Amino acid sequence: MNKNVLSLLVAGAMTVPMAAQAEMNFDVDADLYGSIRAGVNDFSGEDAEFTDELSRLGVKGEVDMGLDDVKGIFHYEGRLRVDTGEFAGSGEDNARLAYAGAKGSWGTVQGGRMWLPGAIWTHLMAGGGFNDVQINDSHNVHHRMPNAITYISPNLGGLQASASAVLGGSGGRIGDSIFGTVDSSNFDDNDENMDIYAVALQYNIGGFHVGATRTSTKLDDYEGDYDVNTVAATYKFDSGISLGGLYQDESNDTGQGSFEDVEIYNGSVQYAYKDTSVRAMYTHQDVDDAENNRVSLGVQQIFGKTRLWLEYADVDSDNGLKYSLASSDLISLGFRVDF
Repeated sequence: MNKNVLSLLVAGAMTVPMAAQAEMNFDVDADLYGSIRAGVNDFSGEDAEFTDELSRLGVKGEVDMGLDDVKGIFHYEGRLRVDTGEFAGSGEDNARLAYAGAKGSWGTVQGGRMWLPGAIWTHLMAGGGFNDVQINDSHNVHHRMPNAITYISPNLGGLQASASAVLGGSGGRIGDSIFGTVDSSNFDDNDENMDIYAVALQYNIGGFHVGATRTSTKLDDYEGDYDVNTVAATYKFDSGISLGGLYQDESNDTGQGSFEDVEIYNGSVQYAYKDTSVRAMYTHQDVDDAENNRVSLGVQQIFGKTRLWLEYADVDSDNGLKYSLASSDLISLGFRVDF
């Protein structure tokens, strides 16, 4: 897309007067991007179906604020549905990104709906590289949060830290995914300044990455907090082999919801040769007294900005539909185009 045209569109969407922007002569560097993802899924005992694999369309960029060592940043991303040809709704399962902020050598501050850095540094790093939504999904309740304010430190020799707060009577994905039918007014009536806080660290050196994060609710109407602690590590060898591992502990002391404790173990291996890769992943969950196990296998071929995948998962679950792990076999054939 023509950069000047896109800059005008972005400025209009942000309700910045065109004339004022031209008079101040501040530069806007914006990128329009998207990812169209479609698949055919075949669950054991069910008919094969055409599925949307979380397609999305977004715009992101930087703006000159006229200050030394400070750039304004913005990012908006909405979900598309290739199965129905519609923009998806705004619920927690569909809402994606919408935030603005500033960055410099001192770090980054941003507010809105965003990926919390700890989720990027753990789950998204150690997710095994699978494409299908069902296979790639783990209990990542602390991923995209609304009403969040985040500070991310500069990279200091491979080490970074972040701190986030979720405000405004919002439980985000924790509220929807964990408490389910619990009245959301528990968040609205919270007397604490923060409904949720999260802190995270990551360290990168060579092909090694390690990340850790803690996310916790702060709700005065509950017996205790809901805490999620995650640590993950990956290592990429020069040979094209990549290893990944993740451990997550969830402790529900609120007296609400259908469980108290969850532990997740995840291990993965990938091998890439040129544009072809194969991967395998094992996921184990202990949910109170129940166990869930999943073995996943996949192969992917990249053609420029497109990719074709074939993935398989075998799931053995003691507790039915919790966390998208129902006992079943799944075969996914999918195609993705990025721009």
